Amino acid sequence: MVRLGRRAFTLVELLVVIAIIGVLISMLLPAVQAAREAARRGQCSNHLKQLALAAHNAHDVQGRLPPGGLYSHASQGADWKWECLTTNRYWDNQHTGSVSFLLPFYEQKPLFDQLESDKISFGNVALHEVERPGTPWWDRAAGWGGTPPNNQFAKARPATLLCPSDWAEGKSPAAVILHPCSSSYCSGYTLYAWHFGADGDWLGRTNYVGSAGYLGDLCPTYSGFRGPFYNRSQVRLAEITDGTSLTILFGEVIGGNDPAVTMSYAWIGNGAMPTAWGLAPSASTGKNGWYQFTSYHPGIVQFALCDGSVRGLSQSIDIQVFFRLGGIADGRVFQMP
Repeated sequence: MVRLGRRAFTLVELLVVIAIIGVLISMLLPAVQAAREAARRGQCSNHLKQLALAAHNAHDVQGRLPPGGLYSHASQGADWKWECLTTNRYWDNQHTGSVSFLLPFYEQKPLFDQLESDKISFGNVALHEVERPGTPWWDRAAGWGGTPPNNQFAKARPATLLCPSDWAEGKSPAAVILHPCSSSYCSGYTLYAWHFGADGDWLGRTNYVGSAGYLGDLCPTYSGFRGPFYNRSQVRLAEITDGTSLTILFGEVIGGNDPAVTMSYAWIGNGAMPTAWGLAPSASTGKNGWYQFTSYHPGIVQFALCDGSVRGLSQSIDIQVFFRLGGIADGRVFQMP
């Protein structure tokens, strides 16, 4: 009788097979990661699209876009547009940002109504009233200044305000004020940001902020390059004479360090981001600043334009073109990149 045997793998053959499998996995992983990032980028684009549509819905109802923020008011002095944090009257304002105004227009009306639920206790001045200055959101019980559970509304976390490539909820503390201002009228300028959230009392975050253009409506020197959002702005789409398809409405942000505090943005109080400091070159290298639009999408930052479309702009975009994209009526001709 002939006994037949089955030949086993040699050690060399086994190592070769393992090596081949390792090579195949190393080739497959980047493709999988790229596919996942493409899905995250698509979801982020959809979030920006929803914000842009909400802004258009708000414009249809109110006849204007929401303001970039409620900071100093004209009734507080002739220098109200550019005032910094140097006087007490600066703090006597609601400090709500453009994203907060859009809550009723992207299925967050109950949250908006809760934020306004205690306005009768504050001279009946609403938290989102453009015409009059009022008590800031952090001093209102419904916003942040009350006792739990009545102070939880500024801590709400609408998923549509977060980019899945960053997920800003994991960061602390939150920078909630972005307000271009000048130390004296049209003499130098800066961008203020200050943060809340100590001891884990974090606010709901956003990865999307409105565009102020170069420096908002700071003074005549810069007003010609203003964007759709600035202090107590009431911009109509008809005023965007540079073209709605050529003007930035909202863009991505991820925050940064200044220099030791990690900052991100809270949806209730973030103002509009100026384009004056350009577009951050690369978020992955850590070279981005809290004062710049940026993202974790490789090579691009996504923006919603004033016509409702969403486009990714290269992080190496020509700075002058980026400035032109920020202004609503600067009258400069350029080619969309």
